Amino acid sequence: MPSVESKISTVAAASRAEVRRSPPELPNELEREIFETTAIAHPESTTKLILVSRKVKEWVEPIIYDILIYSPTYNRPSFCGDCPVDSPLFKKVARYAKNVCIQGVPSLTAAMIMQHCHNMTNLALWSLAGSHQPIVPLISSLPIQRLSVNVRELFQHANPEIGSLTPVLDIPALTNITHLEIISVTRTFCHWEAWKNLAFLPCLTHLAIDYSTRRITRDILDNCRHLVILVLYFAVDGEVDGDSDDGDNEYSSTKHADTGIMTDSRVVQMEENVDDMRAWEMDVEGPEDFWKKAERISDKKRIKQ
Repeated sequence: MPSVESKISTVAAASRAEVRRSPPELPNELEREIFETTAIAHPESTTKLILVSRKVKEWVEPIIYDILIYSPTYNRPSFCGDCPVDSPLFKKVARYAKNVCIQGVPSLTAAMIMQHCHNMTNLALWSLAGSHQPIVPLISSLPIQRLSVNVRELFQHANPEIGSLTPVLDIPALTNITHLEIISVTRTFCHWEAWKNLAFLPCLTHLAIDYSTRRITRDILDNCRHLVILVLYFAVDGEVDGDSDDGDNEYSSTKHADTGIMTDSRVVQMEENVDDMRAWEMDVEGPEDFWKKAERISDKKRIKQ
């Protein structure tokens, strides 16, 4: 008759064998967090991770396709620039995209792309051909919070005879926008009368414009009550503009002298990007986009004051 010690030894051996055969499973939430963290920290591993299992593939694919760039001219190792917009593959991938940049295509194509991007929160629309009318209603219907666009082109269809004294912005279309980057501001439109509807955007906290004057800077800060960051771009090869703060209204692409209204902690002057597309991609991929950088600079100015 086997001894007690023998029975215990037999049970322990069987237990160890069972453990070797069937390792304990991690909680599903923890397992998912491990794979998602690995995919984010090591993007090069994602093509292997999606082969582990079907559920891992479902966890990792949204991370792989978080960024969608659709441009016929941008040389990026991605199918997004030549994949037909109406193809099943594109529709599958587009539903995961949160950061979307569309450049150099007809506005109708851009609208088709946007219709598939149900989870998009960050959108850049650059150099589109044709009327932007199909795009405007999509901006407010999608969960877009960050937008980079030539605003005059975006709303040109609503008022073909738009002039320098006509408010440029369509308020309902931009109601949900928190971060707005306005590109291609011109001398004619660089005054408050053209941009006064900015004051009626209820969620707007961050604004960037590519050219500016001291007067428009002051008007924006005085009228946009919720604004915490105003980024003013200047030309990389420009010199410091020693303009005064006494009603100066001279259009400038150069860096303003750090006096007067420019000392406001909300104002951050930044060099414009020579390669806009690459800069946008690095922003969304990196740990700190230009908005975060502007916030950091603003905080330092506030501490010094």
